Amino acid sequence: MVSRSRLVHVASVGAIFLSLGFLGAAAHADSISIANPSFQNGSANYPGYTAISGWTENNTNSGVNGPGQPFANGTNFPDANQVGFLQNNGTSGSAPTSISQNISGLTPGEQYWFQVFYNGRESGGSTAAPSPGLVATYGNQPIASVSNISTTNPNYTLLNAAFIPTSSSGTLTIENSAPSAVSGDNTLLIDAVSVIQRNPGQIVIANPSFEGSTNETWVYPGYITNIGGWNTTGQTGVNTANGPFADNGTIPDGSQVGFLQNNNASTAAASLSQTLTGLTAGTTYQLKFYYNARLGAGTSDEGNPILDVSLGGTPLAGSGQTVLPVGSSPGAAAPYDVFTADYTATGSSALLDVSNGALFGGAGTPDSTLLVDNFSLAPVTAIPEPASLALVVVGATAFLMRKRRRVA
Repeated sequence: MVSRSRLVHVASVGAIFLSLGFLGAAAHADSISIANPSFQNGSANYPGYTAISGWTENNTNSGVNGPGQPFANGTNFPDANQVGFLQNNGTSGSAPTSISQNISGLTPGEQYWFQVFYNGRESGGSTAAPSPGLVATYGNQPIASVSNISTTNPNYTLLNAAFIPTSSSGTLTIENSAPSAVSGDNTLLIDAVSVIQRNPGQIVIANPSFEGSTNETWVYPGYITNIGGWNTTGQTGVNTANGPFADNGTIPDGSQVGFLQNNNASTAAASLSQTLTGLTAGTTYQLKFYYNARLGAGTSDEGNPILDVSLGGTPLAGSGQTVLPVGSSPGAAAPYDVFTADYTATGSSALLDVSNGALFGGAGTPDSTLLVDNFSLAPVTAIPEPASLALVVVGATAFLMRKRRRVA
């Protein structure tokens, strides 16, 4: 237990650090709003060339494809059932195809992740043309570059690029960087675009806040079996505050949350999982995310979900708890609960698995829905001992006194 005197002491340190500008300002959203990040808003007739909702195109060689259409044919879509495409098929030396949109709300000097799933068109392209490439920029800042993208891989690859913005707003541009050829063409496929604030040293989690998934015009009630970056079982999906599942509480980050619903005895328990890499064996990390439960029309039709969480096959502290809605009525504003647990890595990778452990008993028994958002995994850093904190206070106080003398 932390004593009251220790709490006051730590608070004093925090106040001094704030006055010196060492600590950040007020809390802000981690995710940056991106319109139509999964290219689900609107559809296109064959072969798919169309204006892409939310994005500005530099020519007419881009569009959206769904199953059976020529550019995305034969690929496994990362998120929902459409992807964006950028085709270079002009004469040699013509401008590469690109799409862009203005984004805002970034904090200059902080680190962000730019995430996108990419692939190359598998069929219909010409061997005379080079393989597609991908270049992403924020304003005048280059943030990512990939060349020679495979055109024979049915699966998409996650690109996670860290960058530190120099301005709070700017134009995000994604370009097929492969040069055009006199004959033939090449096509870049992209899906589940997101930008999220994450500090250096954090372990990459794909689509950690579900903001790279379909948004704005998602199909009610929000079921998605392929959520960008996540493997799923059972009834899963994404909701905004207008959805039937995210019916209470204030969405912690951005405008969307993931949901896990158990409502059918013959369906596997709902779960979300992904393999995390880049860990260091013996290092302790802290997993953090936000959670809630669907309120529904009342206890007669909505049971309480059970939060089961494991990392590397090990159930974490706090796993197995029953989750209650944070809001007492539909639409009630209230903060989601926060899950934190430490995990000591045994290798360079570990499977993160989150599931709804509540059993569905069949007709006449309530179903249950678990809501989750804004996952992060960061190394645990040591908290200074009281003596060290005292030295910090003394040093900071001396700094302030010197500063006052200079002003006087």
